[in-house]
Amino acid sequence: MGGYTLKSMDFKYTCVLLCLFLFGCQSKLGKIGQEHAKEVVKWQELARYAGNELKYLGLTVTAGVQINQNAEGITYSIIKVQLNRDANHTEIDLLSPEFAEKFACGKDCQKLGLYDSNFTKPETQLSSFFFEEEGRFFEFYGRLTRLNYTLADYRASSQDILKKYLTLMLNRKLSFNSLSEFIDNLEKHVTEDKLLAFSKSGFISPVEDRLSSTFLEDVIANLPIDWKVHDNYSKTPEDDWDSNALMPDDDWDSNVLTPDDLFYEMLLGKIPTTSVITSNWEQAKQNTLQVGSIACSFSDNSFGVVTGLEANQVTLKVIAQARVLVDGMKLYPQPGYLFTSAESFYFVKGLPNETYPLYDIATCNIEYFKRGQA
Repeated sequence: MGGYTLKSMDFKYTCVLLCLFLFGCQSKLGKIGQEHAKEVVKWQELARYAGNELKYLGLTVTAGVQINQNAEGITYSIIKVQLNRDANHTEIDLLSPEFAEKFACGKDCQKLGLYDSNFTKPETQLSSFFFEEEGRFFEFYGRLTRLNYTLADYRASSQDILKKYLTLMLNRKLSFNSLSEFIDNLEKHVTEDKLLAFSKSGFISPVEDRLSSTFLEDVIANLPIDWKVHDNYSKTPEDDWDSNALMPDDDWDSNVLTPDDLFYEMLLGKIPTTSVITSNWEQAKQNTLQVGSIACSFSDNSFGVVTGLEANQVTLKVIAQARVLVDGMKLYPQPGYLFTSAESFYFVKGLPNETYPLYDIATCNIEYFKRGQA
C-alpha cells in the first residue's frame, strides 16, 4: 500500500522550501531589475531634452563615476565632466546615457548594472548612484536645457563661428569634478559677448588662453595640413637657402634701428619687396602689443605669444618659424613675409623663448587664425 514515509515528506518539504526561496530570489531580482530600468529611463528622458544642440554640433558631455568605499559604506562621485566627441567604457555620455557596458571605478571597476548583496538597499550600482545624485542631475539638465535655447539661436545666426568656438573649448580639454562646475564654465563662455570677441580675434579669452599650457599645442593641431610644423629648427639660412633667393645683407646688421628704416632702403632697390609688406607692417605697428598678444617678428618670420614686455624688448614664446617651399626646397622667406597676404607656409619649430627688440615685433594676423589683437 502507498504511504508517506518520513524521508519522502522531508524531501518534498525541502523542495517546497527551495521553490519558495528561488521564487523569492527571482521576485527580489525582478524588482531590482525594474528599479534599474526605471532609473535608466528617467536619466535618458532628462538627457534627451537637454543637449540636442550640442549633439547637432557633433559634441557631447561625458563624465566618469567613481566608487568611494569607507567604513560607512559605498558612495559615488562624478568625476572628469567635460566636453567630448564620444565616451569610452569608463565614461557616461550624459546626453545619450547607455549603461550596459559602463563601469564605475574605485580601487576596482564594476559594471553600473551590477547587483551586490552587500548593498544596504537591494539595488544596482546605477540605481544607488542616480538616487544619490538625482538632485544634482535635475539642476544640471535644467541649466543645460536653458543653454540649449541660447545655442540654438547662435547656431541659426552664426553656425560656423559657434562650431569653431566650441571646438576650441573642446581642444582645451578642461574637465571638472562636479556637474555644477562644468555647467558654470559652459554658461560663462557661451555668451553673446564671448562669441562676438571670438569672431573678431579667433580666441576665447585672449590672454588666459594664449598663456595656457595647452594653447601652443592647440594652435599647432589646428594648422592646415599643408602648414606642417617640423622639428628641424637648427638649420642656418645658409644650409637650405637657394642661391637665387633673397639673402640678408649688411643692411641687416645691429646698427639698423627699426624695420621701418629698412623699408626705405628696400624701396630704393637694395632688397626687392612689395608695398604690401610696408603697408601691413605699418598697420600692425599701430596695434597695442601686450602680454598674451599673438605677434610676429619682422626679421626672421617667427610667430608666437608675447610672454614678457620690457622697455625695449619683447619675449616671445615661439610657436614656429615660417619657411616657403620652392621646387621642394625649404627656403627662408624675405623679412616681413608674415605681414604679406601669402596663404601657404611651411613651419619649423623655433626655440621655446626668444627675446627680440621691440621695434622688430608687431601683432600679426595670419588669416587662418584671425590673429588680430583682441
